[in-house]
Amino acid sequence: MVDINRLTRLIAGASVLLMIASCSEPELTQAEKAAQENAAIAAVEASQKPPAQLVFPEIITFADIEANNLFGAGCYMLPTGDQDGMLALTDDRRGVIKLDGEIHRMVADPGSSEQPYGARGKYDGKKFSLRLETTGEPIGNGYETLDYEGTMTLRNGRDEVVFQQDGTIQCGA
Repeated sequence: MVDINRLTRLIAGASVLLMIASCSEPELTQAEKAAQENAAIAAVEASQKPPAQLVFPEIITFADIEANNLFGAGCYMLPTGDQDGMLALTDDRRGVIKLDGEIHRMVADPGSSEQPYGARGKYDGKKFSLRLETTGEPIGNGYETLDYEGTMTLRNGRDEVVFQQDGTIQCGA
């Protein structure tokens, strides 16, 4: 004769095993396993990216302005304490910085904030983007020239800040 208690326990145990099996994740295909591994590797690599390499713009000289035909109305970044040297020149079409003796040109971002004399707040280039942000009210500084307190920021292709400088942003014709 069949032991009912034993049979009940056997059926209950089998039911539990079936429930556990139905709750487990389905077997992954080779492609799915490879995709998960690649995603895990990418996450680790992203967390280990090297820090941004800082850059230090050089003063743009009058000789640079002449040689590159950089004349015109716009805004210029003057570092604090140095009213004779420009770290950036901007106008309605372009922004310019100098790194390692080479002039780098960037294109005005038409969707960015408008600055005096047609300059823009942001310029994009091959390696960098340039932002000039003015703060406060302008101070007149001679004929058709306004001085603002402001900040110049350069970002690399990963949108990381690689240079930032407070100073005077001078706008004029």
